[in-house]
Amino acid sequence: MCVCVNTDGPRFRTQPADKSCDIDAVNASLTCHVDSNPGATYTWTRAGSASPVLSHSSTLVISPVTATSFTTYTCTASVTGYEPVSRNVTLLMNGQFTQSTTFSLTVTQL
Repeated sequence: MCVCVNTDGPRFRTQPADKSCDIDAVNASLTCHVDSNPGATYTWTRAGSASPVLSHSSTLVISPVTATSFTTYTCTASVTGYEPVSRNVTLLMNGQFTQSTTFSLTVTQL
């Protein structure tokens, strides 16, 4: 008799997407969903920092939203025996410019 166990490493169901919200929003939710067997363990952290884990859920709820909330977060999904998968998700402020250019113009009368 054979007992077979189907196992699959984590794969993103859909790629996590950046989100925009107002600075006075009550909360913002960032999502990260993977398919795996057995189910994945999730961790959310601020990208590029040694910050503590913010959540172990597939959804990170940021509440309340403050000026420091607008940054990049990393979602990592892990299944024992497989390589974890990670994606960065950025919370953007509505109306936020991501690039600006300054120039000057001098007019000389002839």
